[in-house]
Amino acid sequence: MEANADLTPPVARRRLPRWVPAAAGVAIMLVGAGGAVIAAPALFAPQHEYAVSVFLKLDATAEQKAAVEEALSDVDDVDTVRFESREQAWKEFQEMAKDRQDLLAGGSASLPESFRLDIVAAAFDCESLDVLLSLPVVERVIVVQRPEDDEPGAKINCGNLLR
Repeated sequence: MEANADLTPPVARRRLPRWVPAAAGVAIMLVGAGGAVIAAPALFAPQHEYAVSVFLKLDATAEQKAAVEEALSDVDDVDTVRFESREQAWKEFQEMAKDRQDLLAGGSASLPESFRLDIVAAAFDCESLDVLLSLPVVERVIVVQRPEDDEPGAKINCGNLLR
């Protein structure tokens, strides 16, 4: 008689009904589809353009400007950042008010330096500006949603952005 090397009895395999793998597949698809439905609005939400102006106090030092520039890295969805000197602000104001000589008579002494941010996002996050408002050199912050297609632009109210 030949010796059987494997003395363990064979385990009876139970076959799952045919519908179990199909039901599991459908359940996985439904869970995935539910997640897609929840995530889809965030992924496909229309993007808007926002212009943020961070006005500095008239006596801002180079160190304070550097601190503001560093804090700008904490603002969400920033596309571009530009610094606008008093001279640049004056030239822009002259262009905008070229038909109003009475406004131009005051000169540029009262125009502050500023940082100008372009932000592209589905919605504007006002809380990301808190880091800027904590800096004593920041005089005020103005946020404007730029006009799109046939919709007008709008000022965004982020609470107390003035000092």
